[in-house]
Amino acid sequence: MSMVTKQSRRNMTKSQLEQAMTSDANFVRGFTGTAAMWLVGSTRRYIPLWTGVPYERISDAMYAQLPVAQHHGVPIISAIDALGPFPTTELQAWFNKTWYQGDVIHPNQHGHVLLADLVFHYLKTAYEHTRLFQWYDLPQDYIPRQPQFLNQDILDLFLDQKPVKISLTSMHDIDLRKVTPCHNWSTYADVPEKIGFIAMEVWSSCVLALKPEEVHDLSIGKADVLMYKSYENMGIFKMTVTEGRVGVINGTCEGADDPNARVLGSMTVDSLWAAKASLAEVAVLQFELPPASDRSACLLVHLDIVEANPARLSNKVKLLGISFF
Repeated sequence: MSMVTKQSRRNMTKSQLEQAMTSDANFVRGFTGTAAMWLVGSTRRYIPLWTGVPYERISDAMYAQLPVAQHHGVPIISAIDALGPFPTTELQAWFNKTWYQGDVIHPNQHGHVLLADLVFHYLKTAYEHTRLFQWYDLPQDYIPRQPQFLNQDILDLFLDQKPVKISLTSMHDIDLRKVTPCHNWSTYADVPEKIGFIAMEVWSSCVLALKPEEVHDLSIGKADVLMYKSYENMGIFKMTVTEGRVGVINGTCEGADDPNARVLGSMTVDSLWAAKASLAEVAVLQFELPPASDRSACLLVHLDIVEANPARLSNKVKLLGISFF
């Protein structure tokens, strides 16, 4: 189980805590200690996929998540496994009515209690096995990978900052931010239920914008880009942040085509890696912030695929989202 409990580096006094909780009604942080556990719990498939196998668990996403869980050495806990099997439509309807609500994807309150019980049952069982069988060497096939712990700096950012997020899984959200037509970029699911902002060719380009009021909320000058990495058919991604100006007439962020635009930061990331897995990874870009007194400055985010050396037959890049701090 990838689990870590950490004490916050920030020791807030009572007055500081009260001020933090009342200073901004939209952003409340009243938790000074941090505990993080990564649990892979099975979820419902939004689109049923059936391959013809009788009684296949077409409503459970466990099989889609299993390779990721195996890669990181974490358990999968399934409510369907705990209560099932449900081989008939009547039993499946009972399961939906009893444990799910709304869009029948997210567990209701009782479902959360059940999953919490399963987590503690797993931890107790794992502890007992460790205590009773200390002398037993596990076969190599059953030794999990080293757990990945949450980076404290990342945890601090999301607890203490208010990031500006750009979702890249919806073309509607992208259309609201793009300042020029996106060349060879589009949003779709290249594999079932895994939507992303995808380009396949070298020199594919897209420019998105952050408004001045969003730029004013940034305090660090850091961008976390969530992107896929895989072991085949992947290309090299380049992201550049330049300074733009809000147009007086139409209020849009201008300067995307200016060759003399001020470059605030840039990075190049290879989406191809040696690990035999396709996983989402965070790439970090440090960039310079415009002066806080400049209320007309906006940010232009250039997304490009550049040519590899030597050249590759396939240059796929898949992005999921960007968080600016």
